[in-house]
Amino acid sequence: MIELDILRSAALSDQPWARLDELVRSELTSGRSTRQIFKNIIGIVREIDDTPGLTEDGRDAIGDTLDGLTGMCHRECRYQDPPNLTAPSEDEIAELPRWARVAFAARCARRVLPMFELKIWPTAKYGQIVPLEFGVRFAESGVIEEVPPQALMQTLVTLSDATLNTALKSHSPALDSHQAIGCVGLAVQLRSEIAVRDTHEQIRICFDAVSAAVHSSSSFEITPYIRRDFDHIEKYADWHRWTDDTPVPPEVFGPLWPEGPPKGWPA
Repeated sequence: MIELDILRSAALSDQPWARLDELVRSELTSGRSTRQIFKNIIGIVREIDDTPGLTEDGRDAIGDTLDGLTGMCHRECRYQDPPNLTAPSEDEIAELPRWARVAFAARCARRVLPMFELKIWPTAKYGQIVPLEFGVRFAESGVIEEVPPQALMQTLVTLSDATLNTALKSHSPALDSHQAIGCVGLAVQLRSEIAVRDTHEQIRICFDAVSAAVHSSSSFEITPYIRRDFDHIEKYADWHRWTDDTPVPPEVFGPLWPEGPPKGWPA
């Protein structure tokens, strides 16, 4: 964390842009994200602005540094986060507004939906696939007051149990598909429990959905895609000042596979 006195000293120097840039890059090298550094500086920006003797250049340098951290500037001036290919942690998920967590869990479910057919029942009947698709669509819905039909949750639970039983009996890789179904069910559950307003439970469900998505697709390693989804919605929530009551439509993420799906990924 950059202390107030250190930021003041950089802003008061004869080269405020260079000194602030050194501070930011040092923080990035230590593993902190642009979002964390931005929150650090924005939290004390008023105190910096009230610094006796602060010049216009010093104020402009602080403003330009904040713009570089948010990406609201020319791309050559933007700061980039250190590479992070890990799945989001519970603590990171806890930082998202409530409906952003729902949208993120639904996005994970949308990504792994094809794993059901690929990993366990290539000859699955139409009626066994429809509940999964319907569940993902429901979880993605941006309508706040909508309540899920109880029959949907029961169908997903029954389908997941049947998948697990088949996997255990056949010693097949169907356990991965069981995880995929579980991810869909968790996304639906998270969507349906919004009215409960139990924040800790919502965070846990979202984290479990992410874990299920990662495990169901381990042979394809889609964790970097999930991380990119998370980083995107995290920054979007910050920039647009989303609250727990801001509905989030699935379109906020953009195309599912902008560069194309992983090699071998089912259609």
